[in-house]
Formats: sequence, structure tokens, C-alpha cells
Amino acid sequence: MLAPYAPLLDALTGLTWPSGSRARVGEPGAHRSSRLGRSPEFTEYRAYRPGDDLRRLDWKLYGRTDRLFLRIADDHAALRTAIVLDASASMRFPLEGHGKWEHACAVALGLAAVAINDGDAVGVTVSAAAGDRALAPSRRRDMLHDVAQLFDSVHPVGTPALAESVTRGSAHPRLVLITDFLGDAERSLGALRVAAASGAEIFAVHVVAGEELDPPSRPFVAADPEQVELRRALSTGNRPGYDAAFTAWRAGIASEVHAMNARYVLTVTTEPVRDAVRRVVSAAAVVDAGVA
Repeated sequence: MLAPYAPLLDALTGLTWPSGSRARVGEPGAHRSSRLGRSPEFTEYRAYRPGDDLRRLDWKLYGRTDRLFLRIADDHAALRTAIVLDASASMRFPLEGHGKWEHACAVALGLAAVAINDGDAVGVTVSAAAGDRALAPSRRRDMLHDVAQLFDSVHPVGTPALAESVTRGSAHPRLVLITDFLGDAERSLGALRVAAASGAEIFAVHVVAGEELDPPSRPFVAADPEQVELRRALSTGNRPGYDAAFTAWRAGIASEVHAMNARYVLTVTTEPVRDAVRRVVSAAAVVDAGVA
């Protein structure tokens, strides 16, 4: 099942996903913990206070200064990650070639691989119309086979309860939502807002098809896959209005995500997946050149 993703996984070898804040105390891992301890990574000295752990005293420094100081160091912890993938009907667009669903699945699997390489447990949820399809958090390397198999078994259809899936994923310290925001965006953003307020590190990965950014020049009628009765004609006459409205809508989504101190990443299906994954896990993820 992983064969189609092999070039992507090779391209992501050695990539890390550092936490933007100190990880909560938990299993040992690659991220700086919110607890200061006695790990080998020295951070600072602090004057001794009654009740402090005497094992942390720096006796060599005491011999030189005749004063008691503690060596404070960073402990490191794993960061449990939840990835929620939107499997609504609109994610099937376009039906031919590398569409939003294929792009989103590859981004999700790439992010899972990077997190597992960091020693983090990753849980994956596909928000589908028939209900969530979920894999429990795991640090196993062969977890990626399960993820690929899950994605292959799902066919995007209908309008899932994406906000509820996000809410369930918010129990994890790091939450990634991968969606086109064409369903109930307002409720999904509300669920992200609640998760961010609870202290979760939030990533909103907005998937857009190249054909949505640059529709065919010929006149045609566009149908909403989630509301089949909703149809709109697009021609050279109303194309500028479409472009302006679509740009403003994306900017609005980005603004709402940034307002909750979360990271917004827009990725177009024409972008190499490896580049999208790198932007998500890097500090550059807060910048979206595609919105302007």
C-alpha cells in the first residue's frame, strides 16, 4: 500500500516537526517539555531554595563560589498528534488525475511519517459521511501501512460532520485539519477555535484544486458536489468576480485561523506534496503566499 508514497517518504527523510511550544509532560520524545528536569541538555543555573532536589546541586560550582546553585535542564517529551482528514464530496474534485483527495491523503501520510520519525504517536481520523474512520495513536513505523490502507478504502461522498471530528481530535496536544473548507466551514473553524483555546497546537491545511484557482476559459456550469441543486454558470463575463470572491474567501479563512494563533497553510494540487509537508512542519507555515 505504501508503494505510491515511496518517493514522498524518501524526500521527507530526516525532516523534523518541532513543536511551537513546550510539549506537555508525557512519554520521552524529541520536543522540549514544559517540565524542567535533569536531562543532559543544560539550560540554566538557579539559586538553591529550601526543598529543592539536592541531586540537582552543582557541587563543582559550589566549590568555586561557596554558593549553592541548581543545574536546570530541559526534559524532552513526545507530542501526540491527531490528523483529521475531510472526506466530503467536494474533496473528490477533480474526478480525473491528482485531485484534492489524493493530494490531501499524501499530505496527511507525509505528516504522519515525519511525526513518527520524531518518535511521536500519531492518530488519523477520516471524517466521512457514514461516520469517522479512525486509527488510534501509534508510534509504530508500520502505522503508515495502516494509514495508506485506510485512505485507499475511503471514497469521499456527502457532507460529513467535520466539526465533530475536529472536536474529538482536540484532545491531542497537536491537531492537524486537512480540508477544502467547502463544507460547514463556520462550524469547523469554531471547533478549531475551541481546540486552540484549550492549548492544542493547531494546523489548518487548506487544500485547493488547481482548476479552482484557474478554471477553464470556456463557459461552463459548475455544480456543488455537496449541494447538487446549487449550480452557477462561469464565463468570461463573470470570471473576474469569481476570482475576487474566491481570493477574499481564502483570505478570510486564513485570517480566522491566524486569529486563534494557529497555523494556516494553503496548498494547491499542483504543488509537490513534499513541499507542502515541509511548509507545514516549518516556521514558514504561518505564511501563505497563495492567499494574496
